[in-house]
Amino acid sequence: MMGGHAMGGFGMMDGHGMMWGQGMMGEISPYMAGALDLSDKQQAQIADIQRRHAREHWDLMQSLHGHGQKMMELYGEDDPEPKALREAYMEMSEVHGRMIELMAQMHREMHGILTEEQRQRHHQMRRYGDYYRD
Repeated sequence: MMGGHAMGGFGMMDGHGMMWGQGMMGEISPYMAGALDLSDKQQAQIADIQRRHAREHWDLMQSLHGHGQKMMELYGEDDPEPKALREAYMEMSEVHGRMIELMAQMHREMHGILTEEQRQRHHQMRRYGDYYRD
């Protein structure tokens, strides 16, 4: 989810596939929980997934921010060194890739909790952008 209402609200990721509502780490919004008719048990299971991955997600976000700062500093030099910029970009890209993998893992875990009917509804909501309400 890169842009606007992307993955969980921090402006990255998704690309229509990993968002579970608005908020960090794909949290289930009250609208999403109601629209999918999630049971209390399902909501608790999803909250557990989010809790289990929260520290790693936060650490990756901080690392990504730090790499972004480094890129800005390198670009800000009077004579930016192309090789240094490329290396910094590759480091940032690696962190971003790990973040995407984590979000995909979380999505798979959350999706596995849903019934087939709920999966189909979630797919429709993602497809038509119906999960931005609250």
